[in-house]
Amino acid sequence: MPTLAGKDIGFDQCDFVASGETIHEVLEKMVDHIEDNHLDEWAVREKELDVEHEKSFLIKQIKDDDRSPI
Repeated sequence: MPTLAGKDIGFDQCDFVASGETIHEVLEKMVDHIEDNHLDEWAVREKELDVEHEKSFLIKQIKDDDRSPI
């Protein structure tokens, strides 16, 4: 099952882990979590990334069951 942890994308104090059956589901859960909990932190990073790079960055951080990057 694909997963993405807040700590994997630079939120060092975040224990949230998004998981789902698909990468799309994981991304949706993580984006919702970021919007609810880390919007200010993410806004600083977002200035450095365009939308496609932002999605690509998140996708590269998703892990499968053996915790290795997909």
